[in-house]
Amino acid sequence: MLEALATHREGLPLKELAKAASVSSAAAFHTVQTLVEQGYAERHDLRYTLGPRFLELAAVREQATVLKAVDLLLRQLAEKLPGVNLYFSEKMGENVEITRHLAAGAFTISTGRRHPLPPYASGGSLVHLAFWPREIAEAYEARYPFELYGLPYWRTREAYEATLAEMKRARGAFLPERDPCRLKYAFPLFTSRGAFVGAITVQWNHPEGTPNLPGLRHQQETAARNAAEHFTHHLT
Repeated sequence: MLEALATHREGLPLKELAKAASVSSAAAFHTVQTLVEQGYAERHDLRYTLGPRFLELAAVREQATVLKAVDLLLRQLAEKLPGVNLYFSEKMGENVEITRHLAAGAFTISTGRRHPLPPYASGGSLVHLAFWPREIAEAYEARYPFELYGLPYWRTREAYEATLAEMKRARGAFLPERDPCRLKYAFPLFTSRGAFVGAITVQWNHPEGTPNLPGLRHQQETAARNAAEHFTHHLT
């Protein structure tokens, strides 16, 4: 019966619900009343729809599936870019926080303690500001004024706006680093339904004097873009 309701989000009257579930009207009535009492279904006039309890469980299951896909993506990137540090960040309350970290050379993903990111001065916060709905981004910027939190890192508002625009256009961007051998690239993750999941930051540090930094930079960006596309079209 829940499957019948799930495939008819607009709701079904009792008679059609019974037919969809291949049960009698009496059986459908008693079953759906139990589902309503437990919060798995709701009655709206003469139609029944899925209830909040079912939707909550579905959201939890979907989140678990997404996080498994994130973990797989982190491991795949670590294989393609030896020595990278990988960070997955997501919105937690009013902040952007790192919730998953795969350290260079590590085999396990750290998911314990969460790490809030500095506003504007991190790949994760930049990605979220680029792809949040306008009202969320504006509330974040009001809470954390750019002049106080962002200017020390970006030096000018124009430099920040230019990178933010590139992030929106290309769905990925390198962040400025004082050391040219430190390559930091951040990009968003979207599910196959187009839902924004969070941000991946790829920090790839190289020894001083490393040759062919432009080639390594291109390799890092290409691997990140391919990973994002694979996440959207194959992992979620």
